[in-house]
Amino acid sequence: MSGKVREFRRRVAEEAAFLLYNRLATEIIHAKRKAAEQLGVRVYPSNKEVAEALQKLVFLNELKLSNVLTLMRREALEIMKILCDFSPRLVGSVWRGTIKPGSDIDIHVFSDEPDKVVKVLLDSGFSAKRVETKLVNDVEVVHIYFYSKSGFPVEVVVKPLTLKDVPSKCVLFNEFFLGLEIDELERLLKNLEAKT
Repeated sequence: MSGKVREFRRRVAEEAAFLLYNRLATEIIHAKRKAAEQLGVRVYPSNKEVAEALQKLVFLNELKLSNVLTLMRREALEIMKILCDFSPRLVGSVWRGTIKPGSDIDIHVFSDEPDKVVKVLLDSGFSAKRVETKLVNDVEVVHIYFYSKSGFPVEVVVKPLTLKDVPSKCVLFNEFFLGLEIDELERLLKNLEAKT
């Protein structure tokens, strides 16, 4: 097999793996055909070559997501420390470790004066992109949207003090949760750093 053919097989295998990973194709044979067509070649890798390329792609993306998750948790911790007077809790996909591209940092805080939370964020250099008041189960909550220092979207939900010890209900997982407080998040990050 010539070097040129070998290179084409590799490129088709990588493109087919990309199509499979992103669910743009559901079967290897279709992924190989579509990849070859997109690259304008008539060279097809073996199923094993595509599977190996897919395994490599999964590993690299999972590693990247793991690094992003750690960075998002560090940035969440920084924001939570700024909001320490409001009993912040990390919730959502960054808490659970189930982020995907586009995930945001979700933090719940507790105060009967949401304007104070906004002021603390503004005084710390964050610029509120949007502030909305919503009625949830007959209770007013304020949502503050902004970006972290690395550009991750952040949503801080200000709940009344009376809800501080009331678990939230996750619609997606159908369970109650409290989330992570500052010291719990610090311990989690230390444990993860100790493993690396």
